[in-house]
Amino acid sequence: MTAWTTPRTWTAETLTSTLLNAHLRDNENHLSEQMSRAGWTSFTPAYTNLTVGNGTNTGKYGYSGKTSLFYVEFTFGSTSSVGGVVVVNFPETAVTYLGAHPVAVVTLYDASPLSYYEGWAYWASAGSMSLASRKVSGNYLVSEDINATLPFTWTTGDKIMIHGFYERA
Repeated sequence: MTAWTTPRTWTAETLTSTLLNAHLRDNENHLSEQMSRAGWTSFTPAYTNLTVGNGTNTGKYGYSGKTSLFYVEFTFGSTSSVGGVVVVNFPETAVTYLGAHPVAVVTLYDASPLSYYEGWAYWASAGSMSLASRKVSGNYLVSEDINATLPFTWTTGDKIMIHGFYERA
């Protein structure tokens, strides 16, 4: 296992490969090994305003220090549905962020016609994140919360895929 080296305070000095290896490469290897040892843990994402029904609902997370990395994939089944604004629980409690702090990239997949929409997840509470879709409005890219008809009407085979990270409480 690679040992952690306390990062130094840099002064006006010559940067050498030895210093770079000790303070960058070795510390990155240490963090990678921490993540590898802990591995990914499965969890079942919980939702507000999304009925799982017979859909496929998977999630995994891992962490290094206080940083939690996660992904969620939900595939709609014939009895899945969306009501209001979709909210997804974090796998572990997050710190409190100010306002709509971004925590993940969201891909929204419409199975028919085949198309992908870009979105993002933002901190809603220490336990959850809200999902938003992006769209062009005039000259700007804006976000709107995902719901039953935004960015499209959800049907069997459609997917919500979320990949992100946040600071654990």
